[in-house]
Amino acid sequence: MSHSPYTNKKVMEDWLEDLGVLDTLATAAKIIQLAASNPDYPEHARNASKGMNHYELVAENLNRVTLTGDKFASFQNEPITKNLNALATDLPQEAYPLLTALSRRRGLYRSDSYKNMPFWEVSTCCSLVMQSANRFGGVDKIRWESSTKKRIISATNHYVQDTLDIPGLDDYVEDLPLRLPILVVAYNISPEGELKEFALGLPAPVERRSQSPWVWTIDVLDHAASPKFLAAIDSAQEEVQSTAHPEAPAVPDAHVKLKKAAE
Repeated sequence: MSHSPYTNKKVMEDWLEDLGVLDTLATAAKIIQLAASNPDYPEHARNASKGMNHYELVAENLNRVTLTGDKFASFQNEPITKNLNALATDLPQEAYPLLTALSRRRGLYRSDSYKNMPFWEVSTCCSLVMQSANRFGGVDKIRWESSTKKRIISATNHYVQDTLDIPGLDDYVEDLPLRLPILVVAYNISPEGELKEFALGLPAPVERRSQSPWVWTIDVLDHAASPKFLAAIDSAQEEVQSTAHPEAPAVPDAHVKLKKAAE
């Protein structure tokens, strides 16, 4: 696997950054940070919620930033600013510049599900799936337990090898509806609502505890704290503020004609 472009972290990081995928995921991470610890959010985002509710929170916001899914797909072909209020439903004002700064190539993302597992296909590149790392003790200790994840990760493991004429490979992957390879969006949200980790990585099958579950990972929270990403958010913040509080247009002085004094 060592010579496949998909196994080269630097190559993939550059490609994902060029496509805008890392910025999109960084935006999702920042929104989830706002949402997961805010008690005024809808039920699935409150501090008291755990497990599946956090899973739904992450899925909803991945749909939001990729403009996919039932709630957000209708905005796919229109400027984000035109539908900002609808796109930011249930989000505080702090999220508006995050959404305004989103840049995406039209038609880049497609969302669907496979055996009740949501996925986001990135055109020409890969598919993204989610996995919580909370109960495993963090992203580095994550394990692929569901039969669905084990299958798609094994298929990915075969797919990214240099030699693709593996006996039976076509039979193994032909009925998978999602684009290979699979990259996993791994998140770690504490019961108190803190987003502790948010990473994207190429998963590897794990047979023994000593094995790493990853070929490589990218720390999305680090990307969200990068100067380039923060500069884009600052610029969008100014745009949102100018839209929300436009300066009053200059009114030309009116010519006043004095009324002729009464005789």
